Amino acid sequence: MAIKEKKEKKEKKWHNIGGDNPSLGIKILSYLVVMASFWSLDWWLRARTLSIGRYDFWSWPPHLFTIFYGVLISLVIFAIPNKRVKDLTYSIVFYALVALAVFQYGSNLIVGKFMTLGEFGVVGEGTHYFGFAMQSLGIMTFVWAGIFYTIGHLIKRYFLPNTVAKPEMKKKAIILRCIIAACCIIFIIFIPRLYDDSNKGTWLAFDSPAYEYETFSNPGFDMQLCGFYGYISRDIQTTVRSKFKTISEEELKKVDDFFAKKSEHKDNSMTGIYKGKNVIAIMMESMDDWLITPEDTPNLYDIKSKSIDFTNFYTPTYANGWTFNTEFAFNSSTYPKANGNAAYALVRNDFSKSIASVMKSSGYTTNSFHEGEATFYNRGQIHEALGYEKYHAFTEYFEDDAMDDIIDYKMVNGEKKELIKYDDTYVTQKDELFYDLIGRGENVQSDGKPFYSFIITYSPHLAYDGNGYETELALAKYTQYDPGSEFDVARAKARLTDDMAGELLSRLKEEGLLEDTVILFFADHYTYGIKDEEKLHSLSDTEDNTILERTPAFIYCAANESHVEVDKVSQTVDLEPTLLNLLGIEVPNDIMGRDIFDDDYQGYVTFADGRWITNKGETYTGEDKGVENVSKEEIQRMDEFLQEYYEVKDIILDGNYYALKRKAS
Repeated sequence: MAIKEKKEKKEKKWHNIGGDNPSLGIKILSYLVVMASFWSLDWWLRARTLSIGRYDFWSWPPHLFTIFYGVLISLVIFAIPNKRVKDLTYSIVFYALVALAVFQYGSNLIVGKFMTLGEFGVVGEGTHYFGFAMQSLGIMTFVWAGIFYTIGHLIKRYFLPNTVAKPEMKKKAIILRCIIAACCIIFIIFIPRLYDDSNKGTWLAFDSPAYEYETFSNPGFDMQLCGFYGYISRDIQTTVRSKFKTISEEELKKVDDFFAKKSEHKDNSMTGIYKGKNVIAIMMESMDDWLITPEDTPNLYDIKSKSIDFTNFYTPTYANGWTFNTEFAFNSSTYPKANGNAAYALVRNDFSKSIASVMKSSGYTTNSFHEGEATFYNRGQIHEALGYEKYHAFTEYFEDDAMDDIIDYKMVNGEKKELIKYDDTYVTQKDELFYDLIGRGENVQSDGKPFYSFIITYSPHLAYDGNGYETELALAKYTQYDPGSEFDVARAKARLTDDMAGELLSRLKEEGLLEDTVILFFADHYTYGIKDEEKLHSLSDTEDNTILERTPAFIYCAANESHVEVDKVSQTVDLEPTLLNLLGIEVPNDIMGRDIFDDDYQGYVTFADGRWITNKGETYTGEDKGVENVSKEEIQRMDEFLQEYYEVKDIILDGNYYALKRKAS
């Protein structure tokens, strides 16, 4: 009995440091320890991700944000009178923040960016690559997660004493907490005034912390700018505000003026050379420029050698979900917002100027095709909003008795022939799917009209660590590649897309459609899943450029086979107006992209972080990096244009610009 009482006293002593009525010193110590746990989490995350921010770790504003938010969170926890509820609240809050910090760190490692609240809707698409993400984090990340978990456990057990004020002190305690909380909130509101705004509103705005805080357009910079808790708070504010944002007359005029300054599109030597032809646009998953070689992708290499080849083409990334980023940019000729989720947030927007909408109004049937279900990236809804008659998920074509396997089949001479569902050749070998693709199927009947089909491939997706069914399939099919080399794994997986490209041309020829069909090939992004970025850089490099986002884009037509190199700098949003011009369809002037063959278009690429590239050079705003051939006046002019470019594209999306213009007309 005595031993049991002694044990209970010992547990009580350690579980409630200072007892049920701790001294003022113990209370202050407890507050400091709890606040320090939140502060240390922020410092760890920002210290581990300094490379993507522009702001010094030791600058005051992010630390002030963290200090005051830490005080506020701790005040809320210590205000809870019940010890068990207090313990539970701290555990939920702290462990959730640890998980979020590790998640954001992993996002930065894999895609070089942090996630925003609006982008969490696309996280589901990445769950297939959870194992790859875990490997990318490295053992030390899990060590740190364990350290933070241990810190949380110790604090919950030893540093959350009963701090309920005595009846006569209760009112004073409440008043004191309210005063401290009010001061914290005032200081938090005041902190942004500490940012340098000397360049705000000028062509150097991208170097202005005040401008970045206001626009909250680059998650990597914003985490370093505001700290972990300031970032979360600002992210929530921006997301909620965007839900209720409307376009003002002033903003509407800004967009109108931007388009008015564009020269009207004029016919050129390439206008209408493919008039009336069918169109297949193929967005190739992770098909980097270094992957298209005679050895690794012979079909694509051969097709490219007979195509209009855009040799200086880039796929800039504005939003997480890199595939959908390019998918949206191609289809709408507008880049998505850096801190939003276009797949879900914009399904009610008017996209009457999208490529599918314009081609539909020009007499084409329009359909899209991909392996993923309609719920992935909300494609079932957003593709319809973008002008497609239907988004066709490959799952719709699986045989009933093959739904739970990676093997499907088709009947050939009364016998079952096996098909691999997740091989890109499924689209060319599954007859029901292929005939819908060319407008001659049960679900898609073009009835003599030309067809436009948009295909998103899948097989070369990360990871490149030798695991995953696409990897196993590719390595089993092409045994010459080393499973221990991430570059060889990427080459093997790219070969599956190459097989599909070769089969597509063969089947189109069989159906008598090859001469009457134009095929656009372009990549969604470079092979960002490869860890050896230094070697990746060297493979993708040229003498004058060091930008990884350079990817292949070429347009093939069997009726006009010839290799035409176009070295003008161009980007994803330029594909729509360029393709429309080739088809002889009127190019809308009020879209962000430009016809690459337009003589008045100098060619440029815009990046979300203020970078730009022209044929003369590349730069970061305010820096003279790689711009020996560009005058300071030209740099200033391009930076001013880029600032306006960002503002206009976001107004178009936030304000549903095209819907307003349609109403006005």
